[in-house]
Amino acid sequence: EQPSVDFTLGGQEADMFLWEEPPVENRELLPPPATEQTWDPAGVPAEGDLELGGTYADAPGITEGKYGVHVDPGEPALFRTDLDWNQHLQVNFTYDGKGAGDALLYSILINPIGATSDWGTATDAPGSDTILTSIPGSEASVVSPSITWRNREADGNTAALAGTYYVMLRLGTVDAPKAGVDLTLSVKVVTDKDPQSPYESKYDDVMALDISGHAAEEEAKAKAESASSETDSTPWVAVGGLLGGAVVMAGAGGVSLSRHRRSRA
Repeated sequence: EQPSVDFTLGGQEADMFLWEEPPVENRELLPPPATEQTWDPAGVPAEGDLELGGTYADAPGITEGKYGVHVDPGEPALFRTDLDWNQHLQVNFTYDGKGAGDALLYSILINPIGATSDWGTATDAPGSDTILTSIPGSEASVVSPSITWRNREADGNTAALAGTYYVMLRLGTVDAPKAGVDLTLSVKVVTDKDPQSPYESKYDDVMALDISGHAAEEEAKAKAESASSETDSTPWVAVGGLLGGAVVMAGAGGVSLSRHRRSRA
């Protein structure tokens, strides 16, 4: 069970869910940081258009596929991917516009506890890590580290937990096309070797930032309480906009998310 703490943020009631990381047997025996990945050139199936999320709760889940997406200036556009130990994420996005303005579009990797993480280093990648909107057909490519416990030893890298990762595409507001940009987004999860947990014992998974699974946890707890006739426990209160939507502040930094929905132009 993941305990929660009630508190008030900006005059609104919210819950903070707590997760305690289990101990490892011997960190020196664990694989070293795995921040460099070879780009996998194999294609992914075309899946049509997709609306990215303006909040964690709205972010669609992607494991593999090619999608048409839209990003507006100054607005977050997110998707999520589950990564197990010894897996890494590969993302490529191509600017479909004719060239307008002179703004940068870049991507942010957010780990399962809400901290931003550096991307890994991609060898033989087909594009740089950003897109410039003045260049038609500009292409960007990023890879996550392969998820290993000791990634935390690398500077700026917190991709050291298995769980739900979020990718946020951000388009700057200075010199950006007012109508936003259309992109072709290609996503692939690559298994580098068989997943293997570094922990000494079985542990509870980190709850996703959109608190998916919370309702099932609450229902199971209520049933257990009813069966044992316990009356002194209070079911969790759903998060009122902290982890499910508007703001995340954790670990290496903070990411501000606002609700915005727009169909692909």
